[in-house]
Amino acid sequence: MELRKLNQRHRMMLRMVAAGIPLPQIESELAVSAQAIRNTIGCQLGQQYLASLETELDDEFKRLFKKVVKVIDDGLSCADSSIALASANLWLKAHGKFVHKVETRNLTAEDIIAKIVSGELVLPGKAPKLVGEGLGRAYEEAEFEVGPSLQ
Repeated sequence: MELRKLNQRHRMMLRMVAAGIPLPQIESELAVSAQAIRNTIGCQLGQQYLASLETELDDEFKRLFKKVVKVIDDGLSCADSSIALASANLWLKAHGKFVHKVETRNLTAEDIIAKIVSGELVLPGKAPKLVGEGLGRAYEEAEFEVGPSLQ
């Protein structure tokens, strides 16, 4: 079955699909069958609409990207440690460096960042070594010392 035009219900289905909402939830919320959703997704008009949604989202992302980066950068320099911590978490997550558990210390990355921001942990005199090549470069894990606030 090929659609001749997309009505508001079809657009809603496709927006929900594009947003990653599971099929059963779409079925329930819109009172439509899974087959109707699959037909809408699979038809030429549905594919065109999904492509236009993707372009729309890409454009919005590109428009907001610089602003988001600036907000995170400003937050890292903030005197309020909770804002600096939240910014550091966002930065780490965005760069794929957020680790929930650091196995050898049994601390979350957030715990370590909080301790660094509070001065509880400080890097020793030398900076961590950058290893690898190209985009795969990463910092070696640095050992921390107890900061002056705990000595």
